[in-house]
Amino acid sequence: MVKWGKVLIVLLVLGASLYLGAYGVGLKGIIALGLLLSIYFRTKTIEADLQAIKKHLGILEGERPVSNEEIEAELEREMRAEADGKKE
Repeated sequence: MVKWGKVLIVLLVLGASLYLGAYGVGLKGIIALGLLLSIYFRTKTIEADLQAIKKHLGILEGERPVSNEEIEAELEREMRAEADGKKE
C-alpha cells in the first residue's frame, strides 16, 4: 500500500507541475527537499535505535573481533567439559 501511495504522490506532483508551469518547478524542489529531510530524520532515528540495541546487548564500538583460534579454543574447552560431565 505504501508503494502505491508513493507512486500516486509522484504522479500527482508531476501532473501539478505540468499544470502550474513555472511554479511546478518550485513545487518539485520543495517536495524533493521534504523527501530528503524525511529520509534524513528517519535515518537518524534508526541510528539511535541501533545504538540503544547495541548498548542493551553490550556490544561496544571499540571491541576487537574474536579470532578463529580463540573461538576454537573455547569450543574445545566446552566439548571437554561436556565429555567430562557425561563420564561421571
